[in-house]
Amino acid sequence: GLAEVVSLKAAELAQACKADPEVAGEADLTTLKIAQAGCGAAPAQAKSFAEAFLAEGTPEPLKKLADAITKTIAGFEDYVTAWEMCGPYSEEGKNATKLFDMSFPAEKGEGIWRIAPVGTNPGSKPFAIDLLDALEGRECVAYLRTTVNSPAAQEALLQIGSNDGVKVWLNGALVHGANVGRPLTPDQDKIKVQLKEGANALLLAVYQQGGAWEACARFRALDGNPLPGVTASVAE
Repeated sequence: GLAEVVSLKAAELAQACKADPEVAGEADLTTLKIAQAGCGAAPAQAKSFAEAFLAEGTPEPLKKLADAITKTIAGFEDYVTAWEMCGPYSEEGKNATKLFDMSFPAEKGEGIWRIAPVGTNPGSKPFAIDLLDALEGRECVAYLRTTVNSPAAQEALLQIGSNDGVKVWLNGALVHGANVGRPLTPDQDKIKVQLKEGANALLLAVYQQGGAWEACARFRALDGNPLPGVTASVAE
């Protein structure tokens, strides 16, 4: 049951249980399952947990899972991977295209939020959030939020990819909307935004019109190069 709690504290508790030989095996597996689910929210800590299982003598199933976690984290690039998710929301008789013009409680921070898993489709884009895998749903909308920390006030390009439509709010202001049906292509939408020094609130609404349901985002300099010092985080 503890493996279902995506939290660093839960991983630490699992490791403490390793001292009991009757549950040591379960404690190790639980630690890695939590690290896998939470590697987007806390990549450094998840990598540290995983690397401890790459040593000689570790049972092969645990070593294989630990290796998969480290490879997933290595593929994050500079994308935002620390997300909380809420939803899905739907309305009887309304498809996702019509939901685009509606407002739901998550836009005010209401609802039940939990850590969004990343790396569930690790092949080509481990940094993308697979909402269909995490939430399921059809002709609906779900929300992703994070806190983006900037070392200084600066202009930036917010680069978004989504399947299907997407709305984007930065610090409470709607900065982008695309009511479309499309496959996810990283960086397919590029929005010039102003980051303030310190914490910036980023919120995405991602619409599902059938088939895959994904999103990804990152901040770049206006010339398209990486933006040093910009990080994202969610509350523990």
